[in-house]
Amino acid sequence: MDPLEVFLNPARLLRGVATNIAVEGSRWAPAIEVAYQDGNLVISADVPGMSMEEIKVEAIGNVLTIQGERKTVGDRRLSRSERRYGRFLRQIVLPAGADIEHAQALLENGVLRVIVPLPGEQRDSRQVPVVRVESQRQEQ
Repeated sequence: MDPLEVFLNPARLLRGVATNIAVEGSRWAPAIEVAYQDGNLVISADVPGMSMEEIKVEAIGNVLTIQGERKTVGDRRLSRSERRYGRFLRQIVLPAGADIEHAQALLENGVLRVIVPLPGEQRDSRQVPVVRVESQRQEQ
């Protein structure tokens, strides 16, 4: 990616970074957030009611895959349900140099957080000061 393009349009880095792949019979997929935080790429997925055993996180090449299945509870007859059940698969394209070997996946309070360290050049940022330039009118 052109460094000038990153400077002019930093939001482009995250655009199109995540995909939702339809899994046969699936009626839901967890909502996700992708953010840069403290030198890491942090992917958060809402998976309320799911356990660690029902979720799989893996990376192949530069693609991180989160998949799992939310199952109905027991053999009960429901008169109404607004919950979504089924299998899901989400894929997130990782930036070049992402350190997947040191990634962590944490499940807490129904939110799965996958933390992927980024290389130094993507971690470092600095504020660029904005300077006001006063234009002077030329007197004729």
